[in-house]
Amino acid sequence: MDKFFIIYKKLLKNNEGNSLIDIIENILNEIEKDKNKKYIRNIKFTNKEYICEIISVLSNNISWRKHIGKIDGRVLNNKHNYFVKIGLYEKLYEYNLEKYLKNNKKESKILSMDSTFIQNKNGIEKIGRNVFYKNKKGIKITTIVDNKGIPLKMRIDEGNRHDAILAPKIINNMVPNKKNIKKYILADKGYDSQKIRNLINKKKYIPLISKRKNNYKAKILSNKEKKIYHNRIIVENSYSWIKSFAKVEKFYEKKIKSYKGLLLLAVSILIFKRC
Repeated sequence: MDKFFIIYKKLLKNNEGNSLIDIIENILNEIEKDKNKKYIRNIKFTNKEYICEIISVLSNNISWRKHIGKIDGRVLNNKHNYFVKIGLYEKLYEYNLEKYLKNNKKESKILSMDSTFIQNKNGIEKIGRNVFYKNKKGIKITTIVDNKGIPLKMRIDEGNRHDAILAPKIINNMVPNKKNIKKYILADKGYDSQKIRNLINKKKYIPLISKRKNNYKAKILSNKEKKIYHNRIIVENSYSWIKSFAKVEKFYEKKIKSYKGLLLLAVSILIFKRC
């Protein structure tokens, strides 16, 4: 386990030389600082050991029960669910995102929005059958990313919901553009509706949405706007990076909270590497 920890500590280091595993441990200690110290069970494994093996499961898509390591898979799964319960992964994502935004002094002028379908394997929550994906059951992840592909907003919904229905929910949670700088939100033709354009305008962003063939009222993008619209590919790249973590490529978890925890951990690793 010591060799395993050393390898992960070297791999998960940013430009400043900080280790993600140490950051996770510090956040965990901050969450548990008010825990009753008189009630301490027999501690067999350290938090670093739990974190390393959870990241191993995330990266290699090992079944919790079939996991072969120092820690038994079922014990590891219980620890992961405990981390989900206390909100460790949410705070890790918020911490890394806040640090990333501080380090990048130039705010992104171009944001991209899209959703991706995640096929269901063992899940029992938020499952929907999608006719556009060979009638398979699954969930949908909707994100808004910046020009480097970092997810600024994320949400998970049923797999049979249309993109245009899910968009208002994530747009309403966005922070309005308060500066007098032109900022764009790019989206594909699945979001081609006047309602979505109006919502984006209310947030003081300029919507650049590819129009559907049967929508004759929508404005055709100018040559300048088309050049900007080419940057939308970054959201596809972002999903490709997220799905490189095999455990979140498909919905293997039973509970949506457990899957969301792994998803936030995967995104946190991606953000940390770019800090």
